[in-house]
Amino acid sequence: MEGDPFSSVFTTMPCDEYGNIAFLDAHLKRLKSHAGRLNLDIPDDFPERVSTAINELQGMVENSAMPSNLATLRLTREGDVSISLRANENNTSPMKAISVPDPQWGDEIKGTKHGDWAPYKKAKQSAIEAGAHIALFVDDEAVTDADRATPILLDNDGTAWIADARNGGVESVTASIIIPAIEKAGIPINKGRLHQNLIGRAKELIVVGSGIGVVRINDIDGQSVGVNMDGILTKTAVKALDKALRESWEGELNE
Repeated sequence: MEGDPFSSVFTTMPCDEYGNIAFLDAHLKRLKSHAGRLNLDIPDDFPERVSTAINELQGMVENSAMPSNLATLRLTREGDVSISLRANENNTSPMKAISVPDPQWGDEIKGTKHGDWAPYKKAKQSAIEAGAHIALFVDDEAVTDADRATPILLDNDGTAWIADARNGGVESVTASIIIPAIEKAGIPINKGRLHQNLIGRAKELIVVGSGIGVVRINDIDGQSVGVNMDGILTKTAVKALDKALRESWEGELNE
């Protein structure tokens, strides 16, 4: 399916050691929204198919860390629904990043979790080969996205920035979960361009996602970014995601 963005839509979700999915409703809502943008039909029995797929995960997970694994739910153009499981990586913080050219998707594709994820996989591999941890996509001197996470930047004026879909940002379930806590901490959220000047004067730059959690970036292409310590943005985001995950797992166990 790689090579054709319209071949499928997917979402990758945290999965605990029992096969329970965190933030399932939010992930399904995003998948359906992105399917609509990619002109993919949602089968009438989609909820039943999702339930069946998730039930097959129960008891399959061996790693006991939380979130121990990642489950990717995919809907194809033909209406097939599948779910696959993979072990989560051990991520370090802070991370070193490299910049790579943005894939330049069309407006109907930009910002969606579509069927051609090869450029993201290639970008991640490029980062590893360069001795870094993650790749940031850049277009016209602005960071648009990361290979497996969503960048959030804290400006020196105390406001935070996240790229919107028009500027290449992919709608992030993880970001949507932690943004209310960031705003509650007194940090207004802006959506727009994470341009070069903004990066240069940033206090903090983090990336967030289902697999990566919350990780601070302290180096891009050998240039230092922000202060060399976890600040209010990183600490608030980590605490908010940990709390949300804990409540999600506890909710599953109480059902």
